[in-house]
Amino acid sequence: MDGVALVNIITDQDGAMRAGIEKMFPNTTHRNCRWHIVDKATEEIGPFVAKIPGLREEMNDCINCSLTPQEFETRWNLMIQTFNVQNHENIAALYQKRSSWVPAYFMQKFYPFLQTTQRSEGFNAVLKKYISPANSVLEFILQYADIQAKIMKAEKKEEADSSLLTAKSWCWHPIEQQMEKLYTKNIHTRFQYEMSYTMSYNIRQVAENTYEVYCITHFVPNYHNSTYHVYADPPNANYKCTCCKFERDDIVCCHILKAMVQLGVCQMPLAYVLRRWTWSAEENLVEELPGQPAVMPEESKKKKWLAVTCNEFKGLALCGNETEDGRKIIRNHMKSMKKDLASLKRETEKRAKKASASSDARKPTQSAPAQTTQKDCHTQQVPPEEGPSCPKPRQTNRQKKPTGPSSSTNPAVRATTVPTTNATEGSIPTAAEQTSETSEAPNIRDPRVSNTKGRKHKKAYHKPLDTGRKEVRVCKQCGSTQHDLRMCPQRGELPVQN
Repeated sequence: MDGVALVNIITDQDGAMRAGIEKMFPNTTHRNCRWHIVDKATEEIGPFVAKIPGLREEMNDCINCSLTPQEFETRWNLMIQTFNVQNHENIAALYQKRSSWVPAYFMQKFYPFLQTTQRSEGFNAVLKKYISPANSVLEFILQYADIQAKIMKAEKKEEADSSLLTAKSWCWHPIEQQMEKLYTKNIHTRFQYEMSYTMSYNIRQVAENTYEVYCITHFVPNYHNSTYHVYADPPNANYKCTCCKFERDDIVCCHILKAMVQLGVCQMPLAYVLRRWTWSAEENLVEELPGQPAVMPEESKKKKWLAVTCNEFKGLALCGNETEDGRKIIRNHMKSMKKDLASLKRETEKRAKKASASSDARKPTQSAPAQTTQKDCHTQQVPPEEGPSCPKPRQTNRQKKPTGPSSSTNPAVRATTVPTTNATEGSIPTAAEQTSETSEAPNIRDPRVSNTKGRKHKKAYHKPLDTGRKEVRVCKQCGSTQHDLRMCPQRGELPVQN
């Protein structure tokens, strides 16, 4: 951890772990898992609490709705006296450990959406599902690789959903539109819950910049029916609530949002937007190279699209699996898609071949320069070299026959008829000479195919998905689909009246 101690930590009730944390991290806030403590207490005091009417509800309300340690202790002592349970040992033991698990003691500490060790326990459950103590080291490594691939797949799917899918707006308020662009998908969903909770409260001013937010419904999730006080100073962008949700989760609570809406605030101050809940948190993890734009690689785009498409196909398969007709529709469309994809693959391969052939034809042919000897200097006229890109004269295999004796003795005429190779007249050219002549020949292509000439097709080609069903013939006499009016056995009778 680079010499930096933990700020907050949450574990179970292991004594050795608590002693080690106090020794190594003396300034760290250590919290015990609430679920383990409540589950163990339910086994010990559950039957006793069930015999006393109202004790369970009062105990839960005291634990969940207390906002400060003083309020919790006051309400707990009042509960003990009301139900006369001062002498119960297990209830007294819960009170002795109150500072390590009761939420009122951690209102100002950053435990984002956590009161238990659910994350570590969830990963332990996944490990137990894939790995057993009887596995070897090799099997453990292979299974762990499968777990990692599964987690990465789920993470990529979540990233794809967050970037490609658009969240549904709840109230179209400018603050909600602003948070939709800043927050990730999961945090934006939590923020929308807080926006919806504002409809369960009303507000009135009790002092300067101080407002009382009271519940007008029977119950509000996570807040019950308590009353809260909000300090709101819009000119200085300063807000604070007694529920301390922003201090715990770094997300604005519904009470502050209610005050903002009441005061006409249309923009959330950026000081109340935690960077780790936004898109910029992930972008800052990757160091950008100078001069290189921060663009998603093409391979990542393909993986993202694949994750989203697999999710959509899974939903279609689940929907079509309910009935036989649905399964038939899915099979027909799968066959059609396979045909379309196969034809697309063939067309892509043809285009690639044509592109490679055209690129090869555009390349200049590099042939060795003709070497002449002193013997052939009087019969060959070699043009001066102008450069590697100098065009060569066109050579043809068809030569005119000499018409007179002067053509065989004149050096000038002989220079135009004799090829540049050292082969004698009338001899068969070698394979190397044929290859050089073929490479120097121009690129001959097939003529263009006219769209208005030749025999026309009977029916235009349609993709399987675009082709509709064939028209079903119905007999006008009896209404049967097995034959038409010409082959109807009831022909000549009156048509059936429906």
